[in-house]
Amino acid sequence: MKKYLFFMCVLLSVQLSAQTKYAQVYFYKEDMARVKNGEYPNYKYGFIDKNGNEVIVVKYDGAEDFNNGLARVSLNHKYGYVDKQGNEVIPVIYTFVKRFSEGLVEVAIGGERDEYGDMPINAEWGYMNTKGELIVPFKYDATSAFENGIAKVRGGGNDSKEGLINTKGEEITPLKYDRIDFSHDGTNLSKVSIKYKEGYINNKGQEIVPPIFNYVSCSDSMILVKNEDIHKSGFYNLEGKEVVPLIYDEAGSFSEGLAAVSKNQKYGFINKIGDVVIDFKYDYASEFTEGFAFVVKNKKYGFINKKNEVLVQPQYEDAWYFGDGIARVKQNGKWGFIDTTGKLVIPCIYDEVYRDYYNGGVDIIVIKDDKKIAIDKEGNKLYDYQEEDGRGGDDDY
Repeated sequence: MKKYLFFMCVLLSVQLSAQTKYAQVYFYKEDMARVKNGEYPNYKYGFIDKNGNEVIVVKYDGAEDFNNGLARVSLNHKYGYVDKQGNEVIPVIYTFVKRFSEGLVEVAIGGERDEYGDMPINAEWGYMNTKGELIVPFKYDATSAFENGIAKVRGGGNDSKEGLINTKGEEITPLKYDRIDFSHDGTNLSKVSIKYKEGYINNKGQEIVPPIFNYVSCSDSMILVKNEDIHKSGFYNLEGKEVVPLIYDEAGSFSEGLAAVSKNQKYGFINKIGDVVIDFKYDYASEFTEGFAFVVKNKKYGFINKKNEVLVQPQYEDAWYFGDGIARVKQNGKWGFIDTTGKLVIPCIYDEVYRDYYNGGVDIIVIKDDKKIAIDKEGNKLYDYQEEDGRGGDDDY
């Protein structure tokens, strides 16, 4: 502890000393601090070490903090990277360089500046490693950061298409897709589209679901597919096996192991091997959340569990998903909340209700007679809600 305090005192002393020499000294990161001199708009940047020595000359128009031993810098609208000795590992001669991802950085040559003066238009993009070696040649119209060993690239000029490359620069798919969207759900799948038809590919570039569907979506390790030409829906698993053929009129995503599906204008639920586990008896059925789904019969809303046991008989004018142990319901044009026993814990007296997740909170915002207040799950008032507080609502509750 004493050594740490001594080190911090020395570092603070160095910073105070440096501040007399530079217009601004930024915080240290990786034992290096950015420094700035000059006057607006002609500031210049460099770096000092923890002893206050200027190890990188104050000459750059822009500089970022060090990250993994390298810092991005710019000079005369050109970009590159320097190491802690001031060596330009990636020379400051490129139209633009982005930030490193998985050991590689996107680098551009040629092109013109966009309206903001940074990102180039009509440039050629490639990738370099941390040694400044060109791993992927400058041949793409656009590139992306690497995620899980793959990156999106686009090429082909006016009729440009997207494909995937690996960290060796090898194209693991042809450049044939109109759009590729990485999934961030742990499946390592990417949604692809060709001429408004969607499918999925894996990190090896293999088409798990061919791009022949009007809509695809992955949830709970199952892939929902819809063919609007025949108005049917089905499901694939993550290995690309068709588990449920295109036999349902409508289908929702899997959640908590079950999916709502409809046949002949009635809804029921299936499991992940396609078995019907809750028969087709509802006019509508939602996804399961926290063990419950809302269902509709004769325009009235109720709730069931995954065994089709009734929590609340269909009696409400409207309802929504459970979240944090409660669900909103509507009766006589007013909103309230039930708990997981089906008990009405907040009476239906409010004109509107929604959740406010500001700063990680889960306050309930209610509106009555044009007045907004925040309440807890028992209905107790917490505070008067003011928009100018900077708090915002989230209506997906």
